[in-house]
Amino acid sequence: MELFLTSDATSVILNSNGPSFLHAQVHLVIPRGTPPPSSRLDNIRVSLLCKESLGFPAGCIESSQWQSSIQVKNVDRTVLRSGGTYTWEVQIEVPTDMPAYERCRSGFCFQTLRAEATFPGFRLFRKSLEAEKSVFLIAPPESEDSFCYDHSQCGVGEGLGPVLIQAQTQHLTVAGYLHAAAQIPAASPDCTLDGVEFTLIQHTKLKSRKRPNRVVECARRRVPLFKAEEKDCEAMQWTFRLPNDQQMRPSTIHQHSAIQISHTMEARFYYTVDEEDDTRSEATATSSSSSHSSKIQRKKRAFLLTWPITIASCAFRWASIHLPAYSPLDSSPVPVQSRDVWHGKNVHLSHEQCVCGQSMKEVMRVEEEMAQAHAMERGCGKMGVGSMDSISFDGTVFAGKDFRSEKC
Repeated sequence: MELFLTSDATSVILNSNGPSFLHAQVHLVIPRGTPPPSSRLDNIRVSLLCKESLGFPAGCIESSQWQSSIQVKNVDRTVLRSGGTYTWEVQIEVPTDMPAYERCRSGFCFQTLRAEATFPGFRLFRKSLEAEKSVFLIAPPESEDSFCYDHSQCGVGEGLGPVLIQAQTQHLTVAGYLHAAAQIPAASPDCTLDGVEFTLIQHTKLKSRKRPNRVVECARRRVPLFKAEEKDCEAMQWTFRLPNDQQMRPSTIHQHSAIQISHTMEARFYYTVDEEDDTRSEATATSSSSSHSSKIQRKKRAFLLTWPITIASCAFRWASIHLPAYSPLDSSPVPVQSRDVWHGKNVHLSHEQCVCGQSMKEVMRVEEEMAQAHAMERGCGKMGVGSMDSISFDGTVFAGKDFRSEKC
């Protein structure tokens, strides 16, 4: 005999405006020729378990658990026979204080769906069957516009002049894409741009549940995104992909999570500029000023622009949000693998059920569909996603040299 679980979806999107429910099915398969211990079941109990573990930098570990259980109704009315397959539908309410799924170097929060079928009999002689299935509680973005991202950042660099950078995407998730364009319209004539580098900084904070006032900040993690060499800086427009969920985690949105993750985007411009060398020896310092002439040297400089960014989970595929796929059984089952270990590989071994498993072509096609949908809702026409033509700059902000058309 075998007891196993399936669910309508492996990832459960939490409802931010009300209670959330998990729909699952309990299946009992009795092979032909194998008589059941009893013609009826005593009960079936299904539980949603959540285990959280925090590893603080000081070395202490803090664990917490949540549980929500229900008992399947009218189980004792079902007559069991050899060779039969039986299915019961269940609906479990997710506790409002249960945190969403998370894992990082500083801790984890996993959810498991467990079913136990018990046959009648004395307590010590009762036969029971158990089944488990991993599920993922995903916190939704704050709004639908969280996927559509358009941000401009300005700054002024010494010798580089005003710098304007714009980042845009229609699918801002883990393993999504980001379009970036820059303008440097008023650089000094002797300035040469050597390269541009984009880096994502991941910040992690742990909030103790035992001591509510204790908040510990963990070490930052730098994730390189894209580096443009000098030859790639002529167009000043780039498209690059964000890392998958093995390299970065989504920004924390769920208020009950003790693992708080936030992100900062860095754009670093490397350039070379002429500067006067005012260092003189004592002999030169005592000489007359008329005989002194400052030397001009080429010096390398770096200019940094940073801004906060909120990145949604890779579980938010456009296909699953726009038109969920339905099937009699779980179309994307979780691999059977214990996650009660501190270190280990991601259970998404194939990455087939999230954005991480999609190719560049698939994600770019998704961006086009999302752009059309948002354009229809807003009544503003189709956006040119997939090309950088949709990224425009306010020409009244800067005036002067533009690295996109002329090189210093």
